[in-house]
Amino acid sequence: MLLGGYKTRLVKNILLVAFFLFFGKLISLAREIYFSYRYGSNYIVESFFFNFNIINLIGGILLNTIIFYLVPLVYKNKDEESKINEDFIIKTFNLFFCIGLVFQIIIFLVFYLGFNFNFFSLSSDVKEIAQKNYLIFCFVFPFLTMTYTLTSFLTTRNKHISLFYESIPSFIMLIAVISFHSNIYILSTSFSFGVLLQFIILLFHNNMVRVSIIKKILSFKILDLNRIFFIILIIQILFASPNFVDHFLVSSFPQKSLAHFTYANKIYSIVYTIVFILVSRTLITFFLDSNNEITKSFIFYVLISFGVGVIISTLLYLFSSEITLLLFQRGSFSSMDTLFVSDLFRYFTFLVPFYLVKIIFITYFYGKRELDIIFKLLATILLSKCLFLVLLDKVVISDLIVSTLIGFIIGSFYIASTLKIKYKNHTLKIK
Repeated sequence: MLLGGYKTRLVKNILLVAFFLFFGKLISLAREIYFSYRYGSNYIVESFFFNFNIINLIGGILLNTIIFYLVPLVYKNKDEESKINEDFIIKTFNLFFCIGLVFQIIIFLVFYLGFNFNFFSLSSDVKEIAQKNYLIFCFVFPFLTMTYTLTSFLTTRNKHISLFYESIPSFIMLIAVISFHSNIYILSTSFSFGVLLQFIILLFHNNMVRVSIIKKILSFKILDLNRIFFIILIIQILFASPNFVDHFLVSSFPQKSLAHFTYANKIYSIVYTIVFILVSRTLITFFLDSNNEITKSFIFYVLISFGVGVIISTLLYLFSSEITLLLFQRGSFSSMDTLFVSDLFRYFTFLVPFYLVKIIFITYFYGKRELDIIFKLLATILLSKCLFLVLLDKVVISDLIVSTLIGFIIGSFYIASTLKIKYKNHTLKIK
């Protein structure tokens, strides 16, 4: 049986993740609803989305790299009581803070060159505010990286309250915008303050606010990296690349396009984030601890997941207008905004079942450390998307989502062929 002796623990983990995820996402959703009420799709929120989406995408690359690289290492450095070796914690802390600093420099150069050499195709109003705020995002990035590292320590001990802590920046932003919405710096500064607060709370929860720990951190011992880290990092860059393509292309479209695309993507992200976190943060421990092969049970599980994804996708498609209306249409968010966002969201709904299967497939082979298979899948998706866009005479905003769907569909053929080969190999072994 696929779950075997891990069923009870797996179900418990899923319930805990779902519980904390629900409250965390509730706060994030409240933030998006108030943003739409206060700003609609104006140039202030577009400037924030432009900067924040870049930070969020690069942060996501590091988050997933840390989860898939660090979790197996932490398991090797835990004792029978699930306590993590202190020297390992300190070396890891210093390592990823340094990595955060390196990415901080990269992000600064991207923004600086983009704004000063007109690599970004933005309206003058959006560009002016975005340019005034990007240094604030750059400053906080190493601390954002450390929240991912400290969260991973808690995740390996099945302390999934860290999912709730991830909503702290959203909560701080919500309070700040309610109070000081007209200040052009309030979105970036409140996000940064929220990240710093989350970082401090995670330090306390990991019991790292001690003189002995601080002294060891200041000694600056660093964990050695192996080639697996860089392979995972490259894979995560590939994973995020379609989103980077979408972000910079939609930023070049007429004003409000970025806001509309981002709002539609926010609704979709509620679905895919829940899916990704449920799978990656619960099933990865199962895949690491077990010796499962590709069996009929596994393939049946994938097919059932795809079927569930189709049902979710259909419901979201049918009620896309109502969902958008319920979430956003109030205050500065007009009926025209609702029309554009709900139309884009319909396209996003087609991605759900393919995304679900992709995540299960990727998580499984991450656990098995067969990273070449994941690399080929993500490269197939990215190249298919880019080829579709290049072949178009004129790219419109919906084409960005359609290109991702085409990449997912072609990627699904690769997934099917890989599972077929793995299943045949497994049946030959047991004969």
